[in-house]
Amino acid sequence: MGSDAVLIRPDDELGRVAKSVVASLVRSEMTDRGFAISLPIRYPGGSAVNVHVVPGNEGWIVHDNGAGFLEAEMIGGVSQFRHAAQELADERGLRFDRQTILSMQVPQSWLANAVAEVGEVSRLAVMQAADRLAEAVHERSKLVLVEKLSGRFGKAAVTANATVTGGSNREWPVDAMVLQPMLSRRIVFSIVTAHPNSIASVFTKFSDLADAPTATLRYAVKHRKAAIDAANVILLERAATRVVDLGSDAGEWFPTSSAA
Repeated sequence: MGSDAVLIRPDDELGRVAKSVVASLVRSEMTDRGFAISLPIRYPGGSAVNVHVVPGNEGWIVHDNGAGFLEAEMIGGVSQFRHAAQELADERGLRFDRQTILSMQVPQSWLANAVAEVGEVSRLAVMQAADRLAEAVHERSKLVLVEKLSGRFGKAAVTANATVTGGSNREWPVDAMVLQPMLSRRIVFSIVTAHPNSIASVFTKFSDLADAPTATLRYAVKHRKAAIDAANVILLERAATRVVDLGSDAGEWFPTSSAA
């Protein structure tokens, strides 16, 4: 590698660049009672986190104006948000009134810290709500999957939440497994959503299971509301035996009587 080059610029130019960068990251505007600050962090949905500051009887009041609650409401995760927000507020010494995250009686010298703390808690609460909601949806989807497989193969043949070993000897969790002793093989099923992490996880898992010592058929089961684009379906098909839709009839998943 070559030596680092250091460019010397006039202090006034550096000052202008610094102010420009700061202005693009953090913005503020006056409100009816105080001012609002747009922070360089975002909710899972992509909206910027805004924190409001208003004068109080003793010090300042810093709050998220219920923005985190509204973000959670849009994804149907209000109860999950309230649980997460209360836990986080208790941990950070903040208040939560079931809709708004607040810091009360903040001295002016502590305003910057309070703004950062309220904004981060609001964002984290929405993120945790989204994660818990996704987990709940996954669990419901798993129940539907197991019910469909039990109807097809019988309850005794189906194992939910199984662990299987791949070609690398690594153990992988799958949502369901069907054993077929007569054919000396097993069929494993993992629910996949449109989230990139879900697609990558199932692809990696199934790629390893394709090399397992025990013959393993691999079914990637699309969540019924998962709008997975064609490119990602093609990617999944490289590792999966089949990519099927949870909302379709299980009889359509297996093209032959041997469930191949």
